[in-house]
Amino acid sequence: MAHKVVAIYYGAYARFQMWMQGLLIMFFTSLFGFLFAAPGAVYIYSAKISKKENGLISIVGPFVNIIIAAIFLILENVRPVAFSFPFLRYPLHVWEFGAQINIVLALFNMLPAFPLDGSKVFSWNKLAWLGFIVVSLTFAYFVFGTIEIVIMWGFLLVISLLLSRMF
Repeated sequence: MAHKVVAIYYGAYARFQMWMQGLLIMFFTSLFGFLFAAPGAVYIYSAKISKKENGLISIVGPFVNIIIAAIFLILENVRPVAFSFPFLRYPLHVWEFGAQINIVLALFNMLPAFPLDGSKVFSWNKLAWLGFIVVSLTFAYFVFGTIEIVIMWGFLLVISLLLSRMF
């Protein structure tokens, strides 16, 4: 929704388009305890969107993910909600889990590989892209409490750069 609001602000037409293959991937990965959510994307249509405007439209989605993650962390500290399931070794803290999902979504979307948001932000302003990544990875480090999220994102960055050069 954030992409759409900013795109409309810049005079572009924007609409969400469902991706059936992404929904199927999401369903099957969830069966294995991992969720790869790619249900669709917002497509922007305009003959006159500048590189800067496209970068701003693109960065607002991951930015909102980070804001949502922060709200979930506040809720976790104010009113923790936990569920215990027989197949989990520890209780699932709902707000903390929501924060982690939003952080991962923001970081994944900021990979500089087309068609992800990061490719458009990187193309517009490398310093804005780097600043967002540094702040987001620092936030992720404190939320997850481990350096593994930073290492994982760095690994994905290398893979995305290699694949984007190959294709």
